[in-house]
Amino acid sequence: MARKSKEFQRLFHEETHAKKSPRREPTPQSIRKKELAAYDQFKEKLENDEQNKGITFVEKPKGMRKMSMVLEQFVAPFLDDEDSYEEREFFFELAVLAWNCAVFPESGREKLMESFFSGLANPLDPESMEATQDLRVFVEELIERKLDVFPKDNRIIQDFQLTQHEAGFHIAVSYVIAR
Repeated sequence: MARKSKEFQRLFHEETHAKKSPRREPTPQSIRKKELAAYDQFKEKLENDEQNKGITFVEKPKGMRKMSMVLEQFVAPFLDDEDSYEEREFFFELAVLAWNCAVFPESGREKLMESFFSGLANPLDPESMEATQDLRVFVEELIERKLDVFPKDNRIIQDFQLTQHEAGFHIAVSYVIAR
């Protein structure tokens, strides 16, 4: 058999690889499957946490909207499609802080905010102090939004998990109901 030239081999390689189908777009089913897997992982993490021993987890309380959907609606006006995973995760941390502060009586809010912001600012760096103050003002705006838009929702968010997939982001939330 005659030996094929390198040029022929290159052309053959390009031709056979060009015929492969392009990468498929994710289907709603594949996205949902990934979201459920992320949720199961989050749930397992919570159930295996020592602090949660003896706690019964309820996934869909009757008469209540999913907290993940409520939290997404709460932050929707502030999110941008161009936000990176890290930016979104930090924003959700601020949103959870604001949400929980709004559930507490006004007298307890400052203590909760102080515990969050105390480790962020470097007192020797004026820019750091200014950025932290800007974040504090933003959290106060989010508190007002929570009180205006979701005044009767008294759930306290304990934890959340943000995951990213081909079609966007998914958030899972664990909470307790304040009495």
